[in-house]
Amino acid sequence: MLHHLTVDRQLIGALAKELGTTTKVEGDVLRAVVQQGDAWLATRIRTEPVAEVFVITRPLDGFELAIRWGDRWRDPDVGDVAFDTAFGLTTNDEPLMRAWLDDTSRAALLASAYASQADDTAYDHVIDQVTGRTAVMHAWSYELGNDQLAATKGSRERRPDRYMTAIKTACTVAARSQRWAAEYAEVARQLGGTAAPEVEIGGGPIMSITRSAIDVTVRMLRRNGRGDDRLRTVISAPRVGDGRLGLWNDHWSKGDLPKNVDDGEKFPLELGEYRLRASSKEAAAKIDDLAKKLLAVAQPVAVVVDADSVDLWFEGALAAFDRLDTAVALAAKLAVDAIAPQGPYR
Repeated sequence: MLHHLTVDRQLIGALAKELGTTTKVEGDVLRAVVQQGDAWLATRIRTEPVAEVFVITRPLDGFELAIRWGDRWRDPDVGDVAFDTAFGLTTNDEPLMRAWLDDTSRAALLASAYASQADDTAYDHVIDQVTGRTAVMHAWSYELGNDQLAATKGSRERRPDRYMTAIKTACTVAARSQRWAAEYAEVARQLGGTAAPEVEIGGGPIMSITRSAIDVTVRMLRRNGRGDDRLRTVISAPRVGDGRLGLWNDHWSKGDLPKNVDDGEKFPLELGEYRLRASSKEAAAKIDDLAKKLLAVAQPVAVVVDADSVDLWFEGALAAFDRLDTAVALAAKLAVDAIAPQGPYR
């Protein structure tokens, strides 16, 4: 009973008014669906005992990222001097961190800082270049993990405008999945395919392309079956044919490669650092001259052809049109025993 007596009804009312008709008030908790660009994000706001905002994200496949004002660990960074000077980052996936913190996310985070007051717990001293005065700046902390983004202050907050800044900033960072999908939509159009409205890490395809009657998909995930989890792009096609083969770039360690890529008998392959194993000579023969040309352009880390699928693995987020187009052609070619040349070699 005492807890409910401490709820700041004026604050709750002001936030509910700002958030609009989608808001539901439950004691000191508000639930709302917040629009950020083209995205609609389920959001939960707590006012007691400390200020907290939680935004549901699309699947992150175990990705974690903490963004804290003033904690300048400097490693890792995103290559943006202003942002890297202001914020410290910790993550379990640096390639995905840099992809997630796009221009829009970084601008929103930088703009979220405000002049601190005595009850603010996280702060930084900044010299105003015009007046020469030292201002104490503060920003909430933001943490991605468990398919949500949590924004926390570490203490109470009584100002609705600061709550709304944190809510809008959190939703901007969480909405990266929609902005990312929009970037892929143009690439998908050039490839003759379609793109999903949101990027799901470890989820469904972000692009689908039909090439020579073969349905090829492009996904992003972090898990490779060997415990070395970081952002990867996988281009796949359903398999029609016999035999199995695995092909990989020997520059990468075994832990970097997908599981079982190196099963089978070793076969010679005159293609730089690439190595080939296959279940039979006939299966190995699928890596013919055209396949080698496509491999040289697409440059996958590994290719796995098994009983029901073809999977091409790439490090990070593959976005270059030429490599994507060539990889789609290669996946379609390997999906069946004979297929007309596609992609940049048609």
